[in-house]
Amino acid sequence: VRTIKRCFLDPKLIICFREPSSFILSSYKQYIHEGGTKCFKDFFSIHHKKIVTPRDLYFSKYIEILNDELPKENIFIYNYETFRSDKEKVLTELLEFIGVGNIENLDLSKTKKGNPSIPFIYEPILRNLNSIDSFLRTNFNFGLKLILFGKVLSPRVFCQYVLPAIYRPKKERQLTEIKKYFSSDWEIAKKNFHL
Repeated sequence: VRTIKRCFLDPKLIICFREPSSFILSSYKQYIHEGGTKCFKDFFSIHHKKIVTPRDLYFSKYIEILNDELPKENIFIYNYETFRSDKEKVLTELLEFIGVGNIENLDLSKTKKGNPSIPFIYEPILRNLNSIDSFLRTNFNFGLKLILFGKVLSPRVFCQYVLPAIYRPKKERQLTEIKKYFSSDWEIAKKNFHL
């Protein structure tokens, strides 16, 4: 923040926070999408340092630093879940914050759908395929990526699209303990959100 202040005259910052348990799960899914091989308990733990550490997700400390360094009117903080549920509302306030245009000039009907996550049940399959792919790339200079009829079939595509098209279970990972762990900090952070 101090570097931004030095580089720009009267900067305005736009920040999006996501509820920590949701952010952790999404980060883990992206990690295995990108070839990760660790299971969730080796990726994140409340009690032990892993790839993602709990102290990094205390968002109120970041907000406190922002408020110490910048005038409140130069900070726009919003909640990712609010954006997902009401893009128009968030974009209207965001455009007002930056002082340009209005929402009527935006065509939200063409917004791209999100990146579907891999169902919990298929995570071990993807991790194993990622391990095999990594081994093949390291030792034989080829991997599990195939091109069939102009379409790419990789471990990620197989577990993200093919398997869920056959069977998409409802069961997902339980994040109750993580949600509870971060709940008080999340409530403090939410008091600073525009939306």
